[in-house]
Amino acid sequence: MLDSTLEPPSSTLDDQPQDWNDVFLNDSQNIVISFPEETNQDNASLYGPSSFGTVLEDMVGDDDSNNMDWMNEELQQTPFHADSWDSNHLYITDGSMTCLEKLQMFSNSTRIQHRIMVASELLASLETVINIEEAIQYFLPIFHKVAADTDPSVREILANDISGIILYFFKHAPPALLSTQQQQSSSSSSSSSSSSSSSSSSPSPSSSSSSPSSPSPSLSSLPSTSVPNPSSPSLLSPPSSESSTVTATISTPAELTSSRYCASKPTIPSQLFSFTLIELLLDQNTTISSPSQQGIVAIAEYLVSAASFNGNEQLFLLLDQEIVQGVIMKMYSLVEGKERRNMQQRTFTPTSTIGVASEDASYIDHGELHLSKMLISALAQFLGRECCTVDCLPIIENLAKDGLFYVRKEAVLAVGTIVDCIDPTVAANRLIPLYHYFIGDPTWHVRNACIMMLPALCDVLPYEEKCQLAITSVNVFMNDSSPTVRFTLAEVTGEVISKFLPPDWETTGQPGKVPESIVNFFLSLGDNTHHQPTAQHPIENECTLVCAHNFPAVLLTAGAVYWDSLFREKYMRLAKDHQVKARSSFAHSLHVIARIIGPARTVSDLVHIFALYLMDVDQVKSGVMEHLASFLEAMDAEDRCEYLPVLMEIWEGVATSRPFREILVCQLIHITPLCTLNQFVEHLLPLVLCACQDEVAIIRDTGAQVFTAVLELFKKDGNEAASSIVQLVNGLHLLVESPSYRQRLLFANIGNTLLLNGLSLHGFITYLLDQLLCLTNDKVVNVRIAASRCVATLFCKGNSPLS
Repeated sequence: MLDSTLEPPSSTLDDQPQDWNDVFLNDSQNIVISFPEETNQDNASLYGPSSFGTVLEDMVGDDDSNNMDWMNEELQQTPFHADSWDSNHLYITDGSMTCLEKLQMFSNSTRIQHRIMVASELLASLETVINIEEAIQYFLPIFHKVAADTDPSVREILANDISGIILYFFKHAPPALLSTQQQQSSSSSSSSSSSSSSSSSSPSPSSSSSSPSSPSPSLSSLPSTSVPNPSSPSLLSPPSSESSTVTATISTPAELTSSRYCASKPTIPSQLFSFTLIELLLDQNTTISSPSQQGIVAIAEYLVSAASFNGNEQLFLLLDQEIVQGVIMKMYSLVEGKERRNMQQRTFTPTSTIGVASEDASYIDHGELHLSKMLISALAQFLGRECCTVDCLPIIENLAKDGLFYVRKEAVLAVGTIVDCIDPTVAANRLIPLYHYFIGDPTWHVRNACIMMLPALCDVLPYEEKCQLAITSVNVFMNDSSPTVRFTLAEVTGEVISKFLPPDWETTGQPGKVPESIVNFFLSLGDNTHHQPTAQHPIENECTLVCAHNFPAVLLTAGAVYWDSLFREKYMRLAKDHQVKARSSFAHSLHVIARIIGPARTVSDLVHIFALYLMDVDQVKSGVMEHLASFLEAMDAEDRCEYLPVLMEIWEGVATSRPFREILVCQLIHITPLCTLNQFVEHLLPLVLCACQDEVAIIRDTGAQVFTAVLELFKKDGNEAASSIVQLVNGLHLLVESPSYRQRLLFANIGNTLLLNGLSLHGFITYLLDQLLCLTNDKVVNVRIAASRCVATLFCKGNSPLS
């Protein structure tokens, strides 16, 4: 191996002497690169005797004490490229340094800007490496140095790229998969020998800044454990028959179908990244800990998706070894005090092997314990039922009795996350007791979190246990001393009630059997409604909004049978509440209530609310108009016919408002199929013609689309409504005779649309062709073009064998 100091980039250092003085302040900061023997030979064959290593050998010589003299003499004469040093990335080619050499040089700099550049470019540089041995030997030490950087800005950048870097090594040099006994044995032995054998663990943060006389830090000496079954699947693609290198690109799960573990490939030690991941997770800076957690979740999600795509059980084992055992269980081992972090050697050390006052030992801050559970919450969906039950659930049970309230709070939220990932029987036997334990917590934050997880628990419990849990929770928390807890209960009650819908509700339409006491509590949330504004009781006002928002879901779950006895009176009061938000909520859900209670009750109970909302403020009026067709659809055909004339009154009321005109025209498209042809011509056609003559183009175009819906009415009523057809055609002819070219253009477009959507050739020739031919000589070129397009469509339809 050739040990030498690096030649700095080509530059006139006399222009910026301080830059190089910062980087090479003393011998301990000299950059040292150790190249394999075969690499030096290859370089010699490619570049001749003036290759990089040979040049450095000639300059350094045998005297280490003078190994910096060449910087003051030779490099003063090297031409300087102004952007080679001050560039924001490391890919500027200056002819003297490779990207790896720049990474190693800048990673030792005392300037924060240089180390930020290294952290920013590390992943991109790593993905360009085609020799995996080189990535292991040279990039991993740089990675660990960046992870141990004292400046949070550097660690923050690394945290955002952590998933990509780790997945790179998992794919191209995966750690050996160990059995559970092997993992425990390896963990014990590595902890006990960490102080004496640093070569088998992660390199120390200062290892890459050794003196020129010592070899550069590398992982080439780390044990490479072969896999017992070479044919078992892996994240790696098999090596090429021509070369032992692989492309360093993270594959998608679809590209891993032919992946296999190969004993000849390089491997990294198991749980090599555990210390770094935990350090980033426990960082006091949330801009570091949050992306680190997201990176771990991304790794887990990728491994699970790749394993599911390929049917590769080895990837699930990799997830268990590196994430579950290497991060979650290792972090909890720190929590229990069984291990400590040795910050100098960046390893985990059993507490019995070091003294309490040792400077190398770093106790975990007890206030950071919730992070381990937050990680469990985020990873639960990827870990599988067995892992969540065996590994994660005991951690949550232990932390539930922690003395810090925010740790208990996070434990409660973790219960709500993990409940979907374990067997329902286990949930009933182990999570319900935890829930009852949390109910009596003295801190309102914990009780509040307890309510938030109630819907998740109700979702997995059998009916009887669900009823008991919901009733108990409502009775306990409705009188809680904390207003926040009471309001949170109000917010989740609607969701809790929805959990009583039967699983086959979408096919059967049967309501759920909701305990009446819970329904009564929900309705009591609107007891404070009033018709005059007030500044008092703000929480009660918010409860009214919650009741209004959840009213349709609760009524749907309980069933329309309770409308007259429980819901009707409360609905009438809430629908007239002084709060615009409450009325707007009811306006947007009026059609839903109508569908639930049926046509008869809709006419008797909701029509007058409908009329009031049409005269309300815009925020309320828009809610009714956006669902106008759905509300009319909830009526019987006979009752609906009585309310069709109201549409013209609505149009006249919104004539000065473009948004409302557009909403109404859009609704006409959906109202048309609810009518007969005669009803359309009598009540809707005048509205459509008004829309076709509107000054706004989008309203005109939307009005033209209504005629497409009329085609279905022709199929049903065309033979029995000859007079209506004549009126419809005459209405279209008004567009042709209009002095405005926009209406004439619209007629041609309507004709083309009707042909494309099923109007018969005979029908078009009978009613529309003569008027269309008149437009072929129109004085406006756009009209002639539209008419020609329609004629072309007619010609194609006439030559079609299906016409």
